[in-house]
Amino acid sequence: MNSIDLKSSLFASFRQDLSSLQGLLSFEKIMFVIANTMDIGMTSMLLGTGQFIESNPIAAHILNDWGLAGMIAYKLIIVSIVMLIANIISIWKINTSKQLLHFGTLAVSAVVSYSILLMMSYQGWF
Repeated sequence: MNSIDLKSSLFASFRQDLSSLQGLLSFEKIMFVIANTMDIGMTSMLLGTGQFIESNPIAAHILNDWGLAGMIAYKLIIVSIVMLIANIISIWKINTSKQLLHFGTLAVSAVVSYSILLMMSYQGWF
């Protein structure tokens, strides 16, 4: 086997290993995206009432300068960065990557739960 064949074989093997590792994170990635989509939806609903403000100072600044579309873009960029970091970490430590996504999903889910309680309170459910 010449050096070109060896390099091609190693590269193909690395790509296959990498793709199988990425597949292991599919569930975690889906849950993270769902949680963040719910956060964007709840944030939009709460801001739409006119009774609530964005509590994240960076997102609030972007909201003031760029409007709701800018804030949604900001949140999507943050989600993309976390997903990229999780993908990079997964090359070496798949469990650490999963823990990162689990923590992120849990944190965002807590914010979504609080947002739901705020909306329910606003609508007079309690």
